Amino acid sequence: MAKWTSFQSIVDKAEAKGIYEKNSRSSLAWFRRNVQRMFGATPEEMENSEDLEPVQAPFAGKMYMYGYDPKYAEELPYYDTFPLIIMVGPAKGGFYGLNLHYLDPRRRALFFEELRSRLLLKSTNEEMSRFILSFKALDQGGKLGFFAPAWKHYLTKNVSTGIVNVPLKYWEPALFLPTERFQKRPKQHVWKESKKIISRR
Repeated sequence: MAKWTSFQSIVDKAEAKGIYEKNSRSSLAWFRRNVQRMFGATPEEMENSEDLEPVQAPFAGKMYMYGYDPKYAEELPYYDTFPLIIMVGPAKGGFYGLNLHYLDPRRRALFFEELRSRLLLKSTNEEMSRFILSFKALDQGGKLGFFAPAWKHYLTKNVSTGIVNVPLKYWEPALFLPTERFQKRPKQHVWKESKKIISRR
């Protein structure tokens, strides 16, 4: 329950500082409910929830959140234990995902807008809309080049909660909710290192 308490404290402080507009209150409420359930609910309770959408096989091009304990945590200079990703596709032992937390808010917004304008496959059914992603599609320079520090290989066996689908209507609010849980180094350091990675491309 400690992880949830920490998350709740973060969003409380962000809300108090006016980060959320009035029309984002429902989004914030959705995240509160679902993150709490992710860390406190039984698998049966998660499956029976109308809001929470745990998935067994994440769909490429959609947004997900989950708890994660890296296999080689001791060797990593820093890592995020609560990724917010856009799923890229399968990888050995798990999957590739773009963890948006590795980009500072400004670059995160610019990157997401570039993805939406160039790589979003829209559907008349909103929840079927998804990004068409691959390393080749992303490696085109410009703002798409911001993907480099966000590209991560996650192992399925190290996912510590259910993998939860973020509905399309919450994609934008999700970008700016302070749900990152970086270990070993503060987020400002992580963002500085990400900026260096981007500048070297």
